[in-house]
Order: sequence, then C-alpha cells, then structure tokens
Amino acid sequence: MNIFHKVTLQSLKKNRTRTIVTIVGIVLSTALICAVTTSCASFLNYAREYIIRNHGSWHGYFMNVGEDDTEKIIDSEQVADYAVIREEGYAKLDGILNESKPYIYIASVKRTKDNVINIKITEGKYPENDGEILIPNH
Repeated sequence: MNIFHKVTLQSLKKNRTRTIVTIVGIVLSTALICAVTTSCASFLNYAREYIIRNHGSWHGYFMNVGEDDTEKIIDSEQVADYAVIREEGYAKLDGILNESKPYIYIASVKRTKDNVINIKITEGKYPENDGEILIPNH
C-alpha cells in the first residue's frame, strides 16, 4: 500500500460525515446523469415516432422526375422502400358543400409500405385496382 492510499484512508476515517456526504453526492449525481440521458433518449424516440406518424417514413424526395429516371431510382440498391406519387390533375365537383374548394386534387400513388407516405384511412380500404380512388374527408 503506497502513501496515497494510507493518507486517503486516514482522512476518510477521521471525517466520516464528509465521507458519507461525498458518497451520497456521487450516487445522486450518477442518478441525475442517468435520468437526463434517459429523458433525452425518450424524447428523441418520441420525436421520431411523431414524424413517422404525421409525415411518413421517408428520407428522400424527388420532384418532377420522368418515368425512366423513376425506374432507375427505384431499382437502385440504396432504395429500400418507395412511394411514387404522380399528379393527375384536378376535377371539379358538383354539389360541393365547401365553396372555397370546389375542385379535388387527383394523384396516383404507387407504394410498397404503408408508412412511407402519410395516408390515413378513416373509412374503407386502400384502392386495389385502377377503377378505385381514395377521397379525402374535407
């Protein structure tokens, strides 16, 4: 046992109250650090789940891409899941109750997973062929 160990043990034995307070402080600071890191990890997980639930689980977005380029992107080994949204145009609706929106936006969607884009079905099911469409609640 070297001189530092001897002096430390003598100091700890003489000052029992200070030793106990120091040990309690170390335990509390360790617990605080664990609580803060757990809270941060929990918040980051919540934020990730919130974004996926409200905006979908996508990491890249390409606009105005032609058919050939779309196929190249989809066939790339770096693309795991995808959704292709093509704007078809607008259609005027007769007898609409919402005067500020007399038109409906029409888009075709080709997707591989439900959570890639955020489309929430409130009633019914996803279209299964080209003759079926989804209509928004508004």
